[in-house]
Amino acid sequence: MAYEAKGKRPQEQQLSVELELEAGTAIIDNKDLYLLYFVEDIFSSVITGKLQFADPYGAFELGPITGNERILISYGQDEDQELTGVIYKMNNVEQMGGLEKAGSQIIELFFVQEMFFPLNHKVYSRSWTDTKTSDIVKDICRVMLDNPTLAEWEDSNEILENFYMPYWRPKDAIKWLTERSSGFTSKQGGYLFFSNRNGLNFITIDKLISSTKMDNDVYKLGASDSDWAYNQILGWKVLGSDSTAKRYIRGGVRRGFDSSTKSFVESSNTYNDSIAKHTILGGFSIFPDISDVDAQYHLDGDSDILLLDNIFQNDFIKRYNRQQMAEIVVPGKIKDRFCGGLIEIEWPSSAKDQKINKMMKGLYLVKSITHQWSVGQSPYYTQKMVLIKNGYTEADAAKVVKLVKATKSNTYGDKSSIYKLTAVI
Repeated sequence: MAYEAKGKRPQEQQLSVELELEAGTAIIDNKDLYLLYFVEDIFSSVITGKLQFADPYGAFELGPITGNERILISYGQDEDQELTGVIYKMNNVEQMGGLEKAGSQIIELFFVQEMFFPLNHKVYSRSWTDTKTSDIVKDICRVMLDNPTLAEWEDSNEILENFYMPYWRPKDAIKWLTERSSGFTSKQGGYLFFSNRNGLNFITIDKLISSTKMDNDVYKLGASDSDWAYNQILGWKVLGSDSTAKRYIRGGVRRGFDSSTKSFVESSNTYNDSIAKHTILGGFSIFPDISDVDAQYHLDGDSDILLLDNIFQNDFIKRYNRQQMAEIVVPGKIKDRFCGGLIEIEWPSSAKDQKINKMMKGLYLVKSITHQWSVGQSPYYTQKMVLIKNGYTEADAAKVVKLVKATKSNTYGDKSSIYKLTAVI
């Protein structure tokens, strides 16, 4: 994804990187910084990143770097943001240049948020009685994950009579609970447990897609050279559908067992059934009717048909929303830009007689943001945003292709600058 930004530059972004060693703190000069990036993603519970820097400080030999060090990153322009990471892996230490620089070296580190270790490396035995699944997850965060800052939190509908955590990692317990939960607001399965710059989030995809834009900018492809703006798309590509996942979104049957009646309970769904339950960013889904209730069969231990349906919808919506995505590169910005938010793109048409691509225009859900600083890159701070577009805004060929029409749609009201959740008839 090659790009070159021209025109008037915005105010320089600030960046400070510190490495806390056993022997003291090393402040890495920006001129020694080869590459720094970190990623926030709605499908990742923690923020992860990579740091590559020249080492004139002797950090490798005098530190030393043992894997317990913390990385402190301060960045921003309109407001300062801070991120603290812990070294997960020292990938390599290599020679920096030719023979004349034989003693110089470059260090490459991978880091994660501190919450990664209690989330994945500890096990607990605990139980809850008559508690909402969302409250159980909140208790796990408070007691087992050192009480992180909570951002968006959607209460669940389900109240479990008894839940036992049998020496599971917190990650395993949260996964089990999210699969069986439906949102109190969205009424649908598909919970996400992720970190962004605002904190820790527990919310359904449907509620994210049903919200309004996180900022007032309209993102544009091919802005003029003299118009440097944060909403200027410097590079882009569209990631199309993958037939591998179609087997899982066509439909299927999930069966559980009710021990009191000694009989199976069954929940069945088709592609059409599921599309009708979830919010689409446009008027049409991205596929015609590919429904097949016999596409898959699963045996589960649950006896509640509603929980079985939540499990199916959780799997469906997460796979379906990955079927059409776009990647864009934009100048770095902090305010009103985070994964889990919605942005609007004015997508130009490639057809000579059209100005706007009616299928691709409109709202996109920000799946992930990669914050990146690199030597020789202009602008110095960029963000790669991976976007979900789970439906077509308009489709002239919809009748020919017979795309499934959205029942619930988050569409843009003309000239109102407000996105409204509407029922499509």
